[in-house]
Amino acid sequence: MVGAGIVGLWQALVLARRGWRVRLIEASADPFALSASRYAGAMLAPDCEAEAAPDVVKEFGHEGLELWRQTYPALVEAGTLVVASARDRSELQRFARLTSGYTPVDDRAIGELEPDLATRFSSGLYFANEAHMETPAAMAFLLDEARRAGVNVALGEPIDDIGALEGTVVDCRGMAAADDIASLRGVRGERLIVHAPDVTLARPLPENEGIAFYADVKAGPFDLSNDEAQQLIASPNPDGRHNRDVVRPWCNGLDVTRRPRGRWIVDFGVDMTRHEAALYEAPFEYVRTHVKPVRDQTRRPRYRDLWWLHAEPGPGMRQALRGLPRYIATPATSKHRVFVWLPG
Repeated sequence: MVGAGIVGLWQALVLARRGWRVRLIEASADPFALSASRYAGAMLAPDCEAEAAPDVVKEFGHEGLELWRQTYPALVEAGTLVVASARDRSELQRFARLTSGYTPVDDRAIGELEPDLATRFSSGLYFANEAHMETPAAMAFLLDEARRAGVNVALGEPIDDIGALEGTVVDCRGMAAADDIASLRGVRGERLIVHAPDVTLARPLPENEGIAFYADVKAGPFDLSNDEAQQLIASPNPDGRHNRDVVRPWCNGLDVTRRPRGRWIVDFGVDMTRHEAALYEAPFEYVRTHVKPVRDQTRRPRYRDLWWLHAEPGPGMRQALRGLPRYIATPATSKHRVFVWLPG
């Protein structure tokens, strides 16, 4: 697999999960630095796309949306809200005629979806079955999962002659392949970032302050199978410390919405020093071997320097959970809002 953009990452992961031996080659030593994918807005909006796109785009768009739901737990499924000012109401009506899968909404319904827009628009269209993602985070997830699935990831290896590669070669270089494929044509897209400090969309509830948190962000393959976890737990340390202090049961949105997978994770807490973490010899060595090479590639100094700690360990959440026998968890993104009790 040549090229670690969104397509190359996806293909590598899918093939590895199906039992193929895969090598993913990327010219950039820094993941995604040369990839156009990281600039994509990543709206998965097949029904809205139908306004100007052929039917095949809508058909494949729905299939792609379902694949992302099955693969990426951080997919944001908040739907798409289309609004227009009063003077452009005819454009909204035209958009409605050319699309499907929406619910007409008035100012009250708009206010329930986005409170700051309630008094600004009197009508709109809500496409509930659409989603979006933050592309760099999605690409980091795919790279992490590809490595976990056994993909041999080779970063910083530009390919001068793709025809000289052995085995079955899948070219996912995009426009970087223009010298080899004369007919290759780039398609321009636009991404607009709007700064509107007086408008807050999907704002958090102040009532949840101090009792509702996002889970920590690991940013690396800290998680373990049950067999790996039991092997680490059973490993002794010279000073008598028990590895169960830092090897703990772990779950994410997939374990909430599906059957629990029995995963574990190495977790050195919020601020454990490298010296103290190294006293847990087997877990520390596991993280040094599997996580550090990933963190060495990141541009964020804190993530790179504190490679044995989770990237965002969630100190507020940990403090709030201390001493609780159980707590309520829900996936950040899912088709249906599901709440479960998890042990503290």
